[in-house]
Amino acid sequence: MVDPSAELRIWALHADWITPENASFTYITALQVATYNELGTVAQPAPGIALDGLGDRLMFRNQYRNFGSYETFVTCHNVDAGNGIAGLRWYEYRKTGSQFSLHQQSTFAPPDGNSRWMGSIAMNASGDIGIAYSVAGSSLFPSIYYTGRKAADPLNQFTKPEGVIQSGTAYMTGLFGRWGDYTAMNIDPVDNQTFWTTQEYVGTFGGSYPWATRIASFQFPD
Repeated sequence: MVDPSAELRIWALHADWITPENASFTYITALQVATYNELGTVAQPAPGIALDGLGDRLMFRNQYRNFGSYETFVTCHNVDAGNGIAGLRWYEYRKTGSQFSLHQQSTFAPPDGNSRWMGSIAMNASGDIGIAYSVAGSSLFPSIYYTGRKAADPLNQFTKPEGVIQSGTAYMTGLFGRWGDYTAMNIDPVDNQTFWTTQEYVGTFGGSYPWATRIASFQFPD
């Protein structure tokens, strides 16, 4: 279903641990975003069952970074990019002074027939954006890929070639296709540049849901 009024709604939380009754959760504004089709399920090789697309929520996490003259946030979610193929919709929005604005947005869905979903996105201290995600299709076991962009690259694009973090080696047949319990993206606090991710894939561990988690890091060198 296409939502013609798709938007990111921004709320402000004020926590007061000394006087809890002074705490507040206040609606600030909404940023209009490009329309999209909500994702249903994701295919994997037969006889594997359809995987949960989790198309009804933002993915973890809505990352925040303060560059002094402005503050920035990056987030993503799963959408139907056409013909039931999942794509990654991502956003960077900014706060300058007291005003929020949408800086860039796009749907990442290369035309190879595979679904890309369950992304986790972050920005490093140089303004580079990295994203890691699940990839699966009718002839591709659930795997983990990554891509991203440098800060000075053209807006609204992931410009870096896709890399493979972990290739899947099996399909899933149980737990109603439940997917994506283990995914996150964070920046290394030592160099403030390296992207660290934890992601789920399907390995060779037997059973009807042979889940596994891979921890990996990557950079986009100059």
